[in-house]
Amino acid sequence: MLELFMKNFLLDLLFFIDANIIEFIKIPQEGRANLNKKVFEELYSITKDAEKYKISITILGSCALTILLGRDFKRIEDIDLAVHNSSLMNFKKLLIKHGYKESLCKWPNGFCFIKDKTKVDFFDIDNEKHIYFNIPFKTKRVCFEGNIYPILLPSILYRTYVAAFLRKRRNTKDDLIKLKILRMV
Repeated sequence: MLELFMKNFLLDLLFFIDANIIEFIKIPQEGRANLNKKVFEELYSITKDAEKYKISITILGSCALTILLGRDFKRIEDIDLAVHNSSLMNFKKLLIKHGYKESLCKWPNGFCFIKDKTKVDFFDIDNEKHIYFNIPFKTKRVCFEGNIYPILLPSILYRTYVAAFLRKRRNTKDDLIKLKILRMV
């Protein structure tokens, strides 16, 4: 609890400095058109099949931020999702059906599947050993480029980034940019 309080205090201080003294957390402008076209084609296909098979998924990470912004802001390296324990096996089968193969996951209590250069990282929302356990994963359906996606509510997505902020293997600069975007939307 103290760690969460300190992270929030630090973030408030950084964003106060950023807004009032000097802007040092820069949100990259859109680069090339269709920067993440392949990623979103895969995401849409997975989302549609998950819906068809009644597998509830929630989109997180850079994909969710891109959808909220309505534009690319960075090259997306992976598709981040959350899945309930009851759907975990069916979701793995769905990914295999889409040509993905299971791979080692660099994050504890997570899963990783790869096809070509597209990676899908996901975790079990119900796993009490996961850092996001007890965060209420509520979704909203948002239209992006003519398709509807189930993304995590922005306020809850913000909480996930705060929980992950300053952890090992995290890029602090990227996390600050994402947290700044979420404060804006």
